[in-house]
Amino acid sequence: MKTPDEQITYTQVVDEKSGEIKYVPNTPPPPPPPDDEEGDDADSDEKEDRLFDPFRNAVEDIIIDDKLTEILARLEDNNKRLRYANRLQNGKLDGRRLCAFKTSDRLFKKKAIKHKNYQFTIMVDTSGSMFEGDDGDYSESEEALANCKLAVATKSVVRVVKALEDLKIPVSVVAMNNETRLLKPFDSKFDIKEFMARLKKNVMGSGDDGKENMGGTEEMVAYKETVAYIDRNTKGKTVNVVLVLSDGAPGGKDRDVTVIMEGEPYLVEPLGSRIDALKSYWTKQTKVDVYGIGIMSSAGQIPRSRRLDSVEKLPEVISNLIQEIIM
Repeated sequence: MKTPDEQITYTQVVDEKSGEIKYVPNTPPPPPPPDDEEGDDADSDEKEDRLFDPFRNAVEDIIIDDKLTEILARLEDNNKRLRYANRLQNGKLDGRRLCAFKTSDRLFKKKAIKHKNYQFTIMVDTSGSMFEGDDGDYSESEEALANCKLAVATKSVVRVVKALEDLKIPVSVVAMNNETRLLKPFDSKFDIKEFMARLKKNVMGSGDDGKENMGGTEEMVAYKETVAYIDRNTKGKTVNVVLVLSDGAPGGKDRDVTVIMEGEPYLVEPLGSRIDALKSYWTKQTKVDVYGIGIMSSAGQIPRSRRLDSVEKLPEVISNLIQEIIM
């Protein structure tokens, strides 16, 4: 029952034309409460900013380490010198290259590498568990988010992308959870702001279909869509290398997967993510070389993979792996 202060009084009003009697409240009723959906959207935006901003700042504020670029550049330089030496051995003299002649099979200590046109694609697991720390715990503190598995993985990816780009080696990056999204295309110069904006759309809550993305990883869809993207963007004799970063056994939600690679988004039916089926898929791929790094877990879905038990070592491990691949 309303209190006396809440009672609404009315004034009788007669319509001059129709003679109809109406009763108008002296105190207008309060406006209706805001729509629950709008309130939820505001809360969602606030949560996204609270969770993603420390993580984004940690990535965007990193100083790009040129060490990897220098190492890869030396490998490329060593490769060129050895190729010039091979020319001399084959009798194709080049006076401009005489300083690089090969005097002994034992003179060059580094392994000779064949010159290849490489193209790299890095696939990053962006499921909810990637927001956990090195100890497997989840915390929404700024420090924890800035050092979670996904933050460290993203820093490592950014470092590798910059190094490969500096050497004019094409590189693309794909994020995979219950959505497959291209973060960095082969033919686009790396832009950290744009990269992180796309990553936020992938990991934070609702995707282009308005549904939750982070509950799992539908890897089979991600693999097939990525390989199709590579096929569409490979020209001539190119060695395509795929590097998969994942922190556990895959398994998406039982719903269509949004794919955002080139052009408009589209939906793909879930294909299942059994370890044996994923491993078999990669084994049959003859046009790409795939390597996996399991972050605090095995990556059994990748035929050639290694387990990493400390997320802090991820940058070093990726750097070494890239060098091994090129060698």
